[in-house]
Amino acid sequence: MLCLPSVLRAEDKILFLGNSFTFGDGGTASVASIFDRLAIAGGHEDPTTEMRAVGGQGFQFHENDATSRSVIASQPWTHVIIQNFSTEPTHIGNVDSHMTNGSLLYNRILANNPQTRVILYQTWSRSAVHPLISGVSTASTFSSTTEMQDELRVNYQLLADSLNSTYPANPPVRIAPVGEAWQNTGALLPASHEAFRKLHGADNYHGNNNGYFLAAATIYATIYGRSPEGLHLEPAFTSLNFPLTVDPFLLERMAWETATGTAGIRYTKQPAGATVAENQPVTFSAEVLGSFPRAVQWLCDGEPIPDATALSYTVSSATALMSGSRFSVRVTNGSSSVTSDSAILTVTADEQAPVPGSPVLTNPTTVRLTFDEMLSTAPAGNPLNFTVIHQGNVVPVTAAVLLPDGFSVELSLSSPVTTGFSVVTSGEVTDLAGNGHASGIVSVSPANVPASSPMYFDFGSTTTITGPSQDTGRIWNNVTTTIGNTNTGVINPLRDASGAATTARFQMVRRFNDVNPNGTTASNLFPVPATQDSLFGNTEVWVGLGQVFPAFRLTGLDPQTTYSLLFYASRTGVADNRQTVYTVTGATVSSTSLNAANNINNVATLAAVKPSTNGEVLVELSPGPMNNNAYHFTYLNAMVVTPADKTIPVFHPVVRVGEHVILDWTGNGTLESSADLSSPWMPVVPKPTPPYSESLALPHRFFRLSYPEP
Repeated sequence: MLCLPSVLRAEDKILFLGNSFTFGDGGTASVASIFDRLAIAGGHEDPTTEMRAVGGQGFQFHENDATSRSVIASQPWTHVIIQNFSTEPTHIGNVDSHMTNGSLLYNRILANNPQTRVILYQTWSRSAVHPLISGVSTASTFSSTTEMQDELRVNYQLLADSLNSTYPANPPVRIAPVGEAWQNTGALLPASHEAFRKLHGADNYHGNNNGYFLAAATIYATIYGRSPEGLHLEPAFTSLNFPLTVDPFLLERMAWETATGTAGIRYTKQPAGATVAENQPVTFSAEVLGSFPRAVQWLCDGEPIPDATALSYTVSSATALMSGSRFSVRVTNGSSSVTSDSAILTVTADEQAPVPGSPVLTNPTTVRLTFDEMLSTAPAGNPLNFTVIHQGNVVPVTAAVLLPDGFSVELSLSSPVTTGFSVVTSGEVTDLAGNGHASGIVSVSPANVPASSPMYFDFGSTTTITGPSQDTGRIWNNVTTTIGNTNTGVINPLRDASGAATTARFQMVRRFNDVNPNGTTASNLFPVPATQDSLFGNTEVWVGLGQVFPAFRLTGLDPQTTYSLLFYASRTGVADNRQTVYTVTGATVSSTSLNAANNINNVATLAAVKPSTNGEVLVELSPGPMNNNAYHFTYLNAMVVTPADKTIPVFHPVVRVGEHVILDWTGNGTLESSADLSSPWMPVVPKPTPPYSESLALPHRFFRLSYPEP
């Protein structure tokens, strides 16, 4: 339990520094104004409450912005609430920048008044249906709302701990745990969940009135150390005419319990029973709400399981003796200790042979092959039980080692290979129950092929990525601030419009400054997420950075193919010229330009661009001679790279291993088959990526590659 001090002053002077989460985008009042009314409703003297909030900005902006500096210096503030950009303190943002600029901003505030109490406004995750919550944790997405909220919680706490340990004599930095309050209220659950409460706005990103009320109530509880319960009934608040659609008593109670660390444990997902074959792994998991810190302990038939202290627990290899066991989890925090329902494990006889996943090339002469169950040690360690085929050649396996996890085998090869190889595992390789594939089994590492269709690029924020739901039928490569705001950002591999992995790679050379959110939403060329924001550069100093000439390199292109490059940029609401020059260096140097100012449908295109002999193209942005903006901003919202396919594919020799035949080719082509040479040739469905394997037990047929005439 966290005890908050009751801070009562003759007059509190309170400053909010933030962005759209502070000025209340999507609501009908700002968090600052709601807080001010709650303070009066709570019987406190009307505080002097001011706000400096600029959409899309964070600590770095307020530290460098002249207006923000002036506001900070305008009063001897008793409290300053600071809020960073909503993804900056996460793995898709820049935690180092969060720490560095948070410290700089803190020092500026304390230099103005050493007695100022700084409050960190911890923000909330996107909703469960936002594109950033993809189900998979990647460089630009989160696996779940829990992952995003956990990172926000941890990294705001990291900043508070760092400041308090560095400046122990200063008033302690505290966190207003707004995001946790949202989580405890149920806002981050799927909308179908019975405990869900809608606090997000229509964009599943900002708040609605319910969300901003909860934010203000949490900040109130943090500053005054008093419960906000019932304050929504007071005239000082009702006069705001601020409609709420979620029970305000619930919101006020969650604000108080979260701020004081007294929100008890509630299960939102109970462990589920499972049936698995003997020797197979099985995972039990649970999800909870409630204050941190939490202690987790899994139980088997009521007895603690050693080292099982996370919200998921995996039995690596279920045995027959485990059948009927009851698994549960106990979660404890400062307010409660609650044990989940029990999940019963049923273990059946193992009658299935182990199945390998796609082999992984860990280096040119080492392949890792992971199976879906544990293997018998001796046959898995025999190199004669594995055959590797690459571009029509058998590559001898010199050693095979079963790794300690029991699922993975590491194969050493006599000569190097690249992606696009097959591994045939003989029937001698068995699971712990002795099951194997009588005729062996083939696993394939698909080749990356040169792009045969356009590659689409969206340059912008991590919150406005272009995904399948925004552009049905086309896959985009998203160059977010995580990638574009560094000199080393990478996308590897790039995907073409069909979603196929290519040999191409994106590599930042010189960073962009940041994202600009003021592109058009009226273009009919591309979906809105691709046009509504951009990454930008600048010549004169802007937000601490000057001489920003962004550049990136495309590698892994086909040196024998020419490409067209289309550039799109839009910056609305301006009256000057913001001409951007795009210089492309491959086998030769060429350039084109586009004025981004108020652009809706204009593009700049370079045709017949030939890569360098090693398959590379360098793209550089610079202001054009017509650019008369004081900072000489340059922009890039979207780019399309379209190959002119002139490569004749190569069909490698056919290889037979046991009862399997391996077909492999290099380049772009469509594999077709015919029952005999007089029958129609039909594409193999679904369209395979090389290499392709087929069992000899199937009816015999002829194969060929078809491709466009060069």
